Amino acid sequence: MSQSSQNGVDAMNTDHANDTNSNSHQQQSGQTQQDSSEISIQQQQHSDEQGGGQQQQGGQEGQQVIMIRHPHDRPLYKLSVRLIDTYKHINKIYYQARAQQTRAQNALSGNRGGVHNDGYDDQQYDYILKNDEIFHDRYLLRHRIGKGSFGQVVCAYDQQTNKDVAIKIIKSRRPFMVQAQTEIALLDHILVQDPNDEHNMVRMINKFVFRNHQCVVFEMLSYNLYELLKTTR
Repeated sequence: MSQSSQNGVDAMNTDHANDTNSNSHQQQSGQTQQDSSEISIQQQQHSDEQGGGQQQQGGQEGQQVIMIRHPHDRPLYKLSVRLIDTYKHINKIYYQARAQQTRAQNALSGNRGGVHNDGYDDQQYDYILKNDEIFHDRYLLRHRIGKGSFGQVVCAYDQQTNKDVAIKIIKSRRPFMVQAQTEIALLDHILVQDPNDEHNMVRMINKFVFRNHQCVVFEMLSYNLYELLKTTR
């Protein structure tokens, strides 16, 4: 083969190689562009989803802010048209909280919640009884037998003699306390004049003052005078 023919063959081979390389580069470039397009589409879809979620959340937040207050709940309405009702509601809440605080303090201090005599007496100055309370470190209160204008009488258990007794608890007001001293003087006189109980008179066993109340202890009898008069008519 001549030199010129050989040169022609080499030139053809070179052109074919260049065409092959060019086609490869074009295919790779096309594939890269396609991949980039797919990534861009996915990113756009993700952005659209996020934007839609934020828009929906923003819509929900907008709905919460737009909530309208009932006309009767407006401060201007409560402080003008319903001013009296507003004050009544405030007073109710205040006094409920105050009563609850008072009950808690009374529970801690042992107070009965009374209105007189440091909370031990009710409005009529009668002692507020509690079952199984110890009087004068000796008498165990059980229940009330009767009540009158002078005070009240309770059944109690004498822990020294192991017997039931009746305790007359006088009101804590001074006029009743003075009257009780006259009654005690008469009972003392009966004990002196009838030491052996020959005349069947009610007998005083003990007397003491407990929490500003004059107390007189009697023997327990079956009937009080009121019940006796009712049964003998």
